[in-house]
Amino acid sequence: MHDDSTHRSSPPLRVYHAEDVTEELKSNAEKYLTRTVRYKGKGLLQLPELLEWFSADFEGPFGKQDLVSFVFLHLPKGSDIIDTLRPEYCAVDYTDRRNINSVQYQKYSWDFRYEG
Repeated sequence: MHDDSTHRSSPPLRVYHAEDVTEELKSNAEKYLTRTVRYKGKGLLQLPELLEWFSADFEGPFGKQDLVSFVFLHLPKGSDIIDTLRPEYCAVDYTDRRNINSVQYQKYSWDFRYEG
C-alpha cells in the first residue's frame, strides 16, 4: 500500500514517439504538475521532491521563486491552482510571486509505474 502523497510525486515511465515528442513532453509535464502540485493555503505551495532535486536548473536571481514561476507557467489553463491564485498571481506577469512565500516538497517514491 502506498501513501498517496508519496506515490503521486513519482512520474510514470512513458514511451514517446519521435514525430510527436515535443507535444507529448509538454502534455505529460502538464499532467505531472497537475497531479502533484498543491496549494495548501496561506502562501504554501507543495511541489514534488523531483523538482527540488533539479531546482538549480530552474533557479535564477529570485531563487526558489523562479521554480515557482516555472511551475505556474507550465500548469495547464484551468488548473485549480491557477484559478485559485489568478487574482493575485497574474499569468501575464509571472514574476509576481507575492502569494507564494513557502515551498514544501512531497517525499519521492522509487516505485516503478508505467502509463501507456
